[in-house]
Amino acid sequence: MITAAGPGVGVLPAGHRQSLSDAVALADTELGQLLQDDKAVPGNPPEEGPQPT
Repeated sequence: MITAAGPGVGVLPAGHRQSLSDAVALADTELGQLLQDDKAVPGNPPEEGPQPT
């Protein structure tokens, strides 16, 4: 399956590599924002950290 997916068959052209890197960075940023927004939804209690004893 890995062989069929094509890793190791060559190098992405610089423009395509940059586009892929940009897309991954944007997805990471968007996911982080979605996860933060999810915590702010009414009815979703905030996460509680460890309480001092």
